[in-house]
Amino acid sequence: LARRIESVDLVGGASSLRTLAQDRGIAGKVSYIISSHNIEHIPDPIAFLQDCGTVLKAGGYLSMAVPDRRACFDFFRPFTTLSQWIQAHFERRTRPTEAQLFELECLGADYQRGATRSAGFDIARESPEALIPFNRLKSSLAMWRQRIVDATEDYRDTHCWAFTPSSFELLMRDCWYLGLVPLHMSALTPVNNHEFYVHLQNQRG
Repeated sequence: LARRIESVDLVGGASSLRTLAQDRGIAGKVSYIISSHNIEHIPDPIAFLQDCGTVLKAGGYLSMAVPDRRACFDFFRPFTTLSQWIQAHFERRTRPTEAQLFELECLGADYQRGATRSAGFDIARESPEALIPFNRLKSSLAMWRQRIVDATEDYRDTHCWAFTPSSFELLMRDCWYLGLVPLHMSALTPVNNHEFYVHLQNQRG
């Protein structure tokens, strides 16, 4: 089994993909990038997609597995808009905002499955009626205030963005139309359990 596991060539964050590839001399030479449950965490998705265009060869693919907000703890959150992505890019964000941390803390939910709770559910076979909201509105505001007082530089991870397949496709097509990303939508598959799959092709020559 160990022989079937791919060796790790580069170690680093998604926000430093371009630098990692350039330092190794492989920028523009990569055929495929696989990203699983990653883009929803990235503070500046447009920068990440631009970096993928630099790393991939012309015609190369970025394939992603993305959680569907309708089938996970993001259920009660509004889906992400184009203006939010563009603002994050113009601000060159490198970490989630306090508002994004607050949104997940107060709007998140667990899925009750028998005696256990989970982060997601099978959208085709299970009902969202079993979702249990966190109900942490007051405590979420208190945590936000405390983080302002603490002013820590610690990185706090969260889902910065929430998508459905159609909302994500619209984001990508609009970003392509505006010339913000060099990756063109090649295929988007239906939801499988709690996620959907996106395949983007690099058009940068």
